[in-house]
Amino acid sequence: MAEEKILTSKDLLNELTAKHYQTALQAKAEGRPVVWATSICPNELLDAMDLVTVYPENHAAAIGARKEAMKFIEYAEGIGHSADICSYARVNMGYVDLQHAEAQDIPLPDLIFSSTNICNTVLKWYENIAKKLNIPLILFDMPFNHTYEVADNATAYIRGQLENAIRQLEEFTGRKMQMEVKPECSGSLPPIFPARISMLMPEEAI
Repeated sequence: MAEEKILTSKDLLNELTAKHYQTALQAKAEGRPVVWATSICPNELLDAMDLVTVYPENHAAAIGARKEAMKFIEYAEGIGHSADICSYARVNMGYVDLQHAEAQDIPLPDLIFSSTNICNTVLKWYENIAKKLNIPLILFDMPFNHTYEVADNATAYIRGQLENAIRQLEEFTGRKMQMEVKPECSGSLPPIFPARISMLMPEEAI
């Protein structure tokens, strides 16, 4: 009997990453929409709408790990983007035009879903890409929290943006968002989704 190969965490990560990107490329080939999203955005909304999502920051990191970043950075700077901005942003904005990386290709987006809770660079980074590709941009402007407790006005501000994002996603997909978890949801909706959303959006408000 052949000895069973034991996969390392690196092997498993490579498998999951390859499957993730292949799913996105296949969706694009089939004419289904692909979303580019920032990290730590409320991606549960995208899962609820069964939208295929790619994270450009992860892709830029993969390009950097393969020592391929300079090609995209130099291109981005050559078309006018400042050398002072994040290298992830320059790599990604260069990729939008060059559209090929030895590390991994990703499909261009049909929608951008962005949140400023990680940094303010994403504000103009994704706005520029949305304008260039003539696609919709859903942006969450996250207020800075000056105290440990979240102020009521900040909660109301974020809640309003969530409600607006749901309306935008419904318009984009042509479908109503289902707040309850359904077994047939092919997007494998995380169990935490209803709890996280209901904290900001009571049932009677949806």
